[in-house]
Amino acid sequence: MTAIHNERGAVSKDTMTLAVKKDTTSLALQKEATPLVVLDNLAVTFHTFAGPVSAVRGVSLTVQPGEVVGLVGESGCGKSVTLQSLMGLLPTDRATVTVDSLLVQGEECKQYSEAQWRQLRGTTIAMVFQDPMTALNPILAIGTQLKESLRLGAKRHNDTIADEEAAALELLTKVGIADAKRRLTQYPHELSGGMRQRVVIAMALAGRPTLLLADEPTTALDVTTEAQILLLLKELVKTEHMGLLIISHNLRVIAQLCDRMSVMYAGQVVETGTVEDLLGKPQHPYLKGLLGSLPTSATTTLQAIGGQPPDMFSLPKGCAFHPRCKQAMRVCAREMPSLTEGVRCWLQAEKKAVNV
Repeated sequence: MTAIHNERGAVSKDTMTLAVKKDTTSLALQKEATPLVVLDNLAVTFHTFAGPVSAVRGVSLTVQPGEVVGLVGESGCGKSVTLQSLMGLLPTDRATVTVDSLLVQGEECKQYSEAQWRQLRGTTIAMVFQDPMTALNPILAIGTQLKESLRLGAKRHNDTIADEEAAALELLTKVGIADAKRRLTQYPHELSGGMRQRVVIAMALAGRPTLLLADEPTTALDVTTEAQILLLLKELVKTEHMGLLIISHNLRVIAQLCDRMSVMYAGQVVETGTVEDLLGKPQHPYLKGLLGSLPTSATTTLQAIGGQPPDMFSLPKGCAFHPRCKQAMRVCAREMPSLTEGVRCWLQAEKKAVNV
């Protein structure tokens, strides 16, 4: 595969350029709307037998209505922990969460109690987990689980459902499941991976959320099913005017689906901006390495990023990526660069200083 496509254009893996075709109307609406979520300077530390682990360090992000934002990075870089923090799902006895501000639809949530989070989950913010088989109860029929989600959602909205069966059928039809009536009586193990993922998405939509979090929703799906799930998510964002924050290792998925993206490394955001800018003109050496490792039509040997991700128990001083960076300077091993103009890199800071 030699290109990454989306409706705004195509990222060529050979040239790494992007033909941009933006929807200016939708962008204008996003700028005028109140952000669905504003996360400012999130830090998460886990307390383990081996000592404290700084899993997330100073992550900030925003999601607007009708916008899709992607989080990219290697396993263990803090992507899933960031999403769980937005849902208040981290165990308070084993994790310390600090944040300067967490605004959800303009309301400050950083001091929320568990009871307040329960009112928020499923109605304002919902999550699609990575493995639908573990997200579903294996001993309950699909209909039983879906109707429970509908009842909880209606209760939190101070609403009632006249016909739960009809509402469940409507949700399954909305997410593209054929023969929905029969599927309600089946159990998770009787459905394919793609159908289970659609059921999980339907359950997330049952509470009529305004923000949907998706933790690698296409993992272990075949290419055809993956394309169907991505198209479904894209259509739901457009028709329901929700916001979507999605985690993926797959840059093709990010290019197809997202408006903006943030690249994480060792618990930090190292580069953030529009998909067009980051995939077309990457600045951080880590993102350049990720894009350089993609196979192209002319590839004979894959260009891997040298070294290994850092030990989160003992992070290197300065920039966490400097032991693997071919362009590292002395300052990279001494001081942590700040996130300036969307990039956390001393090399880029030096280039800008020279240009000034």
